[in-house]
Amino acid sequence: MNRPFLSIGSSPPPLFDALRVATWRVDMHSNVSQATVRSVIPGVLYVFVIVQDGAGGRTFNWPPNCLNPAGINAAPNAITVQCFVGLPNNILNANIPAGMYL
Repeated sequence: MNRPFLSIGSSPPPLFDALRVATWRVDMHSNVSQATVRSVIPGVLYVFVIVQDGAGGRTFNWPPNCLNPAGINAAPNAITVQCFVGLPNNILNANIPAGMYL
């Protein structure tokens, strides 16, 4: 399976277009407060790789349609990997609760 990968910076606020790729690397050189995810395909696995710069301490506020995300590691040069499954209605869910089905 081909899983396209896209590297982007933390500014301007990132736009994650799920029709283009399924994996993003975000190089954190600033705080992210208003990221957007669009065009989520139900059943597809999406991966975010968030990489702090040498200074660290950068914050990443997940888009509101990303449910149950973990916080990111703020240590200098830290790497955080977060996986989501696409759900209907443009939702990404990191942890599907019992009783919720695709």
